[in-house]
Amino acid sequence: ASDFVINDQGMLAFAYFRRVGGNADTPFVIRDNGANTVVITAFGPAPGITGATIGGFTNSYGMYRINNIGETAFGTGVSGSGIDGLINSALWLAPPPPSPIALVAQEGDAVSGGGATVGDLQGLSGNFAFNDNGVTAFGTSSVGVYYSLGSSTQLIAEAGESPPRGDGTLGLQGAPTGGSPIPGNAGPGWLALNNSNQVAFLTNIAGSTSGDDAICLYHPDSGLSIPVRTGDTLFGNTVGNLWFQVDSITGEEGTGFNDSGEIAFRYSLLGGVTGLALWQPDPAPCTPDTNNDGMLTPADFTAWINAFNNNLPECDQNGD
Repeated sequence: ASDFVINDQGMLAFAYFRRVGGNADTPFVIRDNGANTVVITAFGPAPGITGATIGGFTNSYGMYRINNIGETAFGTGVSGSGIDGLINSALWLAPPPPSPIALVAQEGDAVSGGGATVGDLQGLSGNFAFNDNGVTAFGTSSVGVYYSLGSSTQLIAEAGESPPRGDGTLGLQGAPTGGSPIPGNAGPGWLALNNSNQVAFLTNIAGSTSGDDAICLYHPDSGLSIPVRTGDTLFGNTVGNLWFQVDSITGEEGTGFNDSGEIAFRYSLLGGVTGLALWQPDPAPCTPDTNNDGMLTPADFTAWINAFNNNLPECDQNGD
C-alpha cells in the first residue's frame, strides 16, 4: 500500500498494488469497519472526461484526501484520445460508494472570477485541501488559487494581480518541497481550508518594495485579504520573514489554520527576534445589541422598537 490518510471516524483511504488473475492494477479504496470498498481503479475510465483514463495514485505527492463524512477527493493525470499536455490532469470528488464520482476540475478548464484557466494539477502536494462540507481548494504554481463547491470552480487569487493591500503583485511561485515554506519561495503553498469554507495560503509578492511574502485569507463573503505580510509592523518592529505551515492531508484545516479563521504563523523581525504569533479575525458584531452599549439588556428591545417604528437600519437584524 502507498501512504494512507485517516479521518476522525477511523476510516482509511489508500491505494495499493494488486494482481488478480495475472492482471495488475492499483485500486484506490476506503477501509471502514474492517472492510475495503474500491472507490476507483487506476488506469480505468476517467469520470466526467469522455474517452480518457486516469493515471496512478501517488500520495507521496499528496493526491488524495478523506473528510469526516467519508467523502474522498483525489487527483491524477489523465490520458487518452485528444488529451494533450495542457489538459492532462484532473481532480475528483467521490461521495461514499456507490454514489457516482464527480469531476471537480480538469487542467485547462475555464473558471469564474478571472482570466486564468486551471493549471497543472499533478503533484499538488500541500496545495490541495478538502473539508467536511465537500469543498475543495487548490493552487497551481504561477497561475492561481481555486475554490470549488463541486458544481463550479472559482479563481480566488491570480498570479500577477495586485494584492489586497500593499504594493507588488501576487507571485504564486515556487511551491515548497517539504517542511515549512521558504520565504521568497512560498508559492500558493501549504494551502489550508477550514470547515468554515475559508482558505489560507502563503505566497510570494513580486516587485514589492515593502515586503516579499504574505499570508492570504479568502472568505466566501468578503473575498481575499492579507492578515500579515513582510514589511508589516509587529511587536514594535518590522516583519522580515514569514512561515505558515499546514498539514491538510486528511482534509483537515491544518496546523496553522482553524475553523474559527485564526492563523498561527512563525516570524522573524528585522531586529533578529523570531517567534510565533496568532492572528485573529475581528469578532462578529453582536446584532441583538441594538443600542451598541456592549450588553444585552431590555434596553436593546426598546431600542429595536424605536428603530422599527422609525425605519432605521438597526431594526433589520437579518440583513434582508
